[in-house]
Amino acid sequence: MAHYRIYFLADDGHIKVAHAVDSDDDAAAILVAEQLLSHTTYLSSEVWQGSKLVARIAVNGVGAASFPPADKVSPDMTRH
Repeated sequence: MAHYRIYFLADDGHIKVAHAVDSDDDAAAILVAEQLLSHTTYLSSEVWQGSKLVARIAVNGVGAASFPPADKVSPDMTRH
């Protein structure tokens, strides 16, 4: 298990709430963050493992959509 922090962000991008979670891997931590975000009024969150940004999650009107950090995006992921 790895330790993660989920930060819920205000509209201005500042952290309003932090939540600690232990998960088996990044995907499991992201799933927890998406579930928690869906039960808040916040529009975005970030998942961190130590100093590593795992994902940014934004509510897109239909639900939460996860985005990997910009430095983890491959050229194939940016094509439409």
